[in-house]
Amino acid sequence: MKLLRILPLTAAAVLLTGCTFGTSIDNLLAPPKQSIEQEQIYSALTDATGSGIRLKYPRSGKYLSAFIIEDIDGDGNSEAVVFYERNGLGVDEITLRINILDQDDGHWHSVCDTAAAGAEVEKVMISKLGDNERVNLIIGSSLINRSEKNVTVYNYDQEAGDIKPDFSESYSFIDVTDLDGDDKNEFLLLKGSSNGAPAGAEVYQLDEAGKYHQSPCELSGAFTDYLVAFGVASIKLEIVGRYIVPLTILLVLGLVLTLIYVFIVGARIHRTYAFEKSVFTWGWFTGTMAMGIALLRITDPDSKSGTLDDYAIAYLYIAPVEIALVSFAPLAFTAGFGWLFILACAVAGAGILGFAASKGWLKK
Repeated sequence: MKLLRILPLTAAAVLLTGCTFGTSIDNLLAPPKQSIEQEQIYSALTDATGSGIRLKYPRSGKYLSAFIIEDIDGDGNSEAVVFYERNGLGVDEITLRINILDQDDGHWHSVCDTAAAGAEVEKVMISKLGDNERVNLIIGSSLINRSEKNVTVYNYDQEAGDIKPDFSESYSFIDVTDLDGDDKNEFLLLKGSSNGAPAGAEVYQLDEAGKYHQSPCELSGAFTDYLVAFGVASIKLEIVGRYIVPLTILLVLGLVLTLIYVFIVGARIHRTYAFEKSVFTWGWFTGTMAMGIALLRITDPDSKSGTLDDYAIAYLYIAPVEIALVSFAPLAFTAGFGWLFILACAVAGAGILGFAASKGWLKK
């Protein structure tokens, strides 16, 4: 009986495998009990936005709560930064929002509300930068699949009652620290290699006039390899040992299906540069996007295949399917329709391949 329960979960995991899959931690973890102050802030938030909202939590960094209570305008008094999303929005709508609240005579009230880039909060930092005395609200966000990350620096103006972005950039890693020992923080931004552009590090400072000064530095091609190595090193062996049986089944089935899809189906789908595109798909299916890019960089160092450009266009159509699968798979399994969900996915996949074959899109 236990095996029968494990098999549908394993099969579904194989069908849903890929580096871009991931669900929000807000859907997996029950929210912690709120403090009295947080309850007051939440009440003020819902008074302004309505009750149809869900709090969002940063995934890493110093601030891991949906409620961040800090002085973000340098006036000596604390404001509250709250991340949330509205319920019932479509997949093509911006879901993540930022609300700034302040207090008068001990009572919290909403000051401003704005949309944020992305769907998930990756990291939040609050700091001065360089010679400027302005307090910066630095927010790293990502799409729901975490394949693309973007950092935005916001400036809160209490008098205007508004929060405005004045810096936005994609990134692989961000941090705020004193890099040159002058007792002033700099903003460090690392980017992985993509679309033929090398990996790089960028350091930003703010001068007294509020202008950013950038110090770029190109990194070696090994930077992407380090990202892959760190990703593998983050695997917890204790968890692997605890679930060794289902993981072994998943490994074997996943390997077989990936081999078939990449080197048999892929060879017929890709009319040009089939091997390079299939190798990229192999890395994406079996690990992370960084692994796919690392393999592609080996087989196609000059980016002649245009694989990443093709993937960027194709992902516009892949994303809604991924979001639908991530949303409905847990519901199907918890309701006892695991095998039916797997069958539906298999039929849909076979139907897509059959349609492609009928149109002559597959090479003989």
